[in-house]
Amino acid sequence: MRDSILVVDDSRVSRRLLRGILAREGFDVLEAADGREGIAKAVAEAPGLILLDIEMPLLDGFEVCGALKSDPVTAEVPIVFLSSLDQAAQKVHGLELGAADYVTKPFDRSEVLERVKTQLRLSRLTRSLKQVNRELIRQRESLDADLHAAAEIQRSLLPGGDVETGPLEIAWRYQPCTSIGGDIFNVLQLTADETAIYIADVAGHGVPSALVSISISNQLTGRWLLGSVGASTSGETLGPADVLRRLDSEYPIERFDRYFTISYLVLDTTSGRLRYCSAGHPPPLTMGLDSEIHRLDEGGPLIGLGEGLEFVEGETWLQPGDRILLYTDGVTEAPDSDGAMLGVDGLESLLEESRSCSGEEACSRLEALLADRCGSISAHDDVSFMIIDWSAP
Repeated sequence: MRDSILVVDDSRVSRRLLRGILAREGFDVLEAADGREGIAKAVAEAPGLILLDIEMPLLDGFEVCGALKSDPVTAEVPIVFLSSLDQAAQKVHGLELGAADYVTKPFDRSEVLERVKTQLRLSRLTRSLKQVNRELIRQRESLDADLHAAAEIQRSLLPGGDVETGPLEIAWRYQPCTSIGGDIFNVLQLTADETAIYIADVAGHGVPSALVSISISNQLTGRWLLGSVGASTSGETLGPADVLRRLDSEYPIERFDRYFTISYLVLDTTSGRLRYCSAGHPPPLTMGLDSEIHRLDEGGPLIGLGEGLEFVEGETWLQPGDRILLYTDGVTEAPDSDGAMLGVDGLESLLEESRSCSGEEACSRLEALLADRCGSISAHDDVSFMIIDWSAP
């Protein structure tokens, strides 16, 4: 398809001269004898470029240029002014109105063709870039919609709403540093008396880590024997260390190019017996009514390293009213304005200060502390924490 060029000039001689120059180069040439006719033809014909004389009756070139640039139909059409005056102020004024270039009368054939071809090339390039940009925006909007859906799926795997399971009262916060993240946690009923509690943190952020976290959740809830999390072939629940050994076998780093940390606990909600094991994860904390805090620090290496290191299981006993706190390193590594991290010591202090609060209130206090330190609860990393209060049945 040939480019069309509209020549707007009150001089018939100038129009015929430009038609001859342009037509010999294969352009379709339209003509208008004054500014009003030029505006009408520009709107009706949508030329690829306009050659516009400045000094014309009725409407001068500047007025025509302003009208064309204010109309969405013609705003993107490049305009090259034609003038017998070679004044800098006049050129600046035209460029301010939106003109692309100037050609000075009397016309030089080579100059006219070079300026016309240059502006047409630039116009095509601009249209192409705008089309690419529109496509990128469309793809970004589609990606954002997909990420939103993925985030909703990931959140559906967390404890639902204001969870209260028998003698357990559960409160939690989850905030990835992007729309989705690598943290996952839950509370699962194993038997009438035993409840599993876990929190995991997959290395990295974004989609790859989130997909691994979803896989971990599915693994812990659906794939193991007897249809029960951590169930052994004898029908008894697997101990936490055995659960981590299975995960280490299922998730070698070569599988997803990701490792993860996890704390896995099994609480007998009748007796208060708590078994636990952590794989490279920050130690869960327990606190009694006397505000004495204990770190559950038994465990082993990261999941996925495959080094054959042992997972050591720990055991403790809870008393009615005791509190458990699980968290990811996005909490303890939260920096203040000087770059100092909160650390486990800081977390213990907050836990102790909020002992008289409900689990939900304690979560809100920790959330506010992190936001105050970092400016945002998840400014630096995915942030997850969960508080479980146990009362004997």
